[in-house]
Amino acid sequence: KEISIIIPTRGRASIMERLIKSWLATTKGKSEIIMVLDEDDHQNYTGLCEKDIVPAVIFGPKSYLVEKLNMFVSQILTNPPEVFSFMGDDCVFMTPGWEDRILEWQRKNRGICYCNDLLQGENLPNNVFLHANIIQSLKYMATPILQHYYIDNYWKDLGLRLDNIHYFPEIVIEHRHW
Repeated sequence: KEISIIIPTRGRASIMERLIKSWLATTKGKSEIIMVLDEDDHQNYTGLCEKDIVPAVIFGPKSYLVEKLNMFVSQILTNPPEVFSFMGDDCVFMTPGWEDRILEWQRKNRGICYCNDLLQGENLPNNVFLHANIIQSLKYMATPILQHYYIDNYWKDLGLRLDNIHYFPEIVIEHRHW
């Protein structure tokens, strides 16, 4: 797939199922969801994993969000997708055809882009899409100094410093923050 969406989740199978169903309703098959679970949390997702809608699942040691993201991307940097994405399990895809617009922009700009989350809007890239070139250059998706909070601030600052960031107000991936 051209876009790999990495979604770490813990103990929230029903919310993850809502995200997956919304993605299935809006995807054109150019993206994939990779659900990242702690190895001690698989029992909470047994029912979801038995359904036909479940995307790829990766199990790893219990760790902080940034460590999970970086561990995953480091494993596939030799053959990465064109675009990496992160979003929380509490997001809901609302706009059909979103992949085409993201890929079109990324192919021209090779930067950082994000969509309207109906919560922070342009202020923060809550649902972020990074070109693989950025991650290959940095050797990580999010700065290892962070654990969980302020990752979106980091991505926005990085995009501004690179002068290569774009906000899509018309593409809605709602963040239904708990």
